[in-house]
Amino acid sequence: MTNFKFDEQAVTEYHERRKRYINYGLDPYQNAEYIFSISKPIEGTILEVGTGRGLVTSFFARETQIVTLDIDSKIQSFAKELAKSEGVFNNITFL
Repeated sequence: MTNFKFDEQAVTEYHERRKRYINYGLDPYQNAEYIFSISKPIEGTILEVGTGRGLVTSFFARETQIVTLDIDSKIQSFAKELAKSEGVFNNITFL
C-alpha cells in the first residue's frame, strides 16, 4: 500500500467539529456506518454521486472500489484527505 501525505490539520479540525456534533446528538460516522451496514452484500464497483465529505465513501472503500463525483471540488478535496487518513484512498476514483 502506498503511503500518502494528507492535510492532517483539515482532518483534525473535522474530527473536532465531529465532537461538537456528537454533543448535539448527531454522529456523522454513525450515520455513514449505518448506511454501509444496510447495503450489504456489496458486489462490484460502486458509483457514488455526491461525494460530500466522503464519510460514506470511506466506509464502502473498505470493501470495494468506488467511483465518486461531486461538483464541489473544495469539499471533494477534503474527502480525498479523509480517505488518505483512513487508508482507503487507493480504492477510490474521484471525479
